[in-house]
Amino acid sequence: MSSAKTLGRLVSVGNTNSTTTIDTYDELGRVTGGRQATGTQSAYIFGYTYNLAGLLTQGTYPSVCTVQYSYDTGDRSSTVSDTAPGSTVTFPHAGTTAAPINYAPHGPLTSMNRGDGLVEA
Repeated sequence: MSSAKTLGRLVSVGNTNSTTTIDTYDELGRVTGGRQATGTQSAYIFGYTYNLAGLLTQGTYPSVCTVQYSYDTGDRSSTVSDTAPGSTVTFPHAGTTAAPINYAPHGPLTSMNRGDGLVEA
């Protein structure tokens, strides 16, 4: 597929196991959709959406799950959650939520409450 938005941009990458094709970019050059084919399986469709600040807010993946991303006022990840039809699974482990994610005043990640009750620090 070739369009004005893909001209001069990566449109396909592959190896002996799979090929990923980028089908669409937005006006700012961000990937918004594509597909990945592995072996003889049908291609899996994926897509991405972004907020006005250019941050990834949603990813839709082959298993028909949707990952939602939210950010704090410093544009740092604050929550990541994953939903699939009929169930909710979340990052970093199935059945959990990475919220809250905490940062030091100068920027680096200091801790993340995992949904399994543990805190990564």
